Parts: sequence; C-alpha cells; structure tokens
Amino acid sequence: MKHPSNVSVNSGDELKLACVVGGKPPPEIRWWRRNGQLPANRIVVTENSLLTIQNVIPDDEDEYICQAENQVGSVQASAMVRIQCKLGFFCYYGRDGP
Repeated sequence: MKHPSNVSVNSGDELKLACVVGGKPPPEIRWWRRNGQLPANRIVVTENSLLTIQNVIPDDEDEYICQAENQVGSVQASAMVRIQCKLGFFCYYGRDGP
C-alpha cells in the first residue's frame, strides 16, 4: 500500500492525494474526510485511486482517509491536509480561529 502523504496547499490551488493498494481480488477504494464531507462538486477520483480536489478552500483542511476493501479484508491510511492562505487574499478561519 502506498499511503497518502501529509500536505500543505495554498487556498485556490489543486490538491492531489494518492492511495495505491494491491490485492486479489482487486480492492475497492473509497475516500472520506474525518470531520466533514468531500466537496462533491470539486472532487475527482481516478481509477488509480488519486483524489483530486479543485480550488481548495480553508474549510477543506482536515484528515483525509483512504480505505481499500475486498473479500479478504480492509486497510486504511490517512493524511493531514493544511490549507494556507495566499498573501493579499482574505482567508476565512473556522470556529478555532487563526
């Protein structure tokens, strides 16, 4: 299994997280967030298990989890995503503040 890596990305940029898993039979792979939902209108998951989130916003900061499962079992891995604000742009902070 290739685990996704912790990453920092600028607000407005594209985020890519990879999760590569092998197995027989080939596992089904799904992604989710620890504290929220994936932004359905801004994500793409390709067959090689690459999660892409377009135009990230501060609210996308979270732990992202990849789970692979087949009839034999399941494994999961996670990565922390931090969103940084570009200089000169207003950046919204959640209830925890800046």
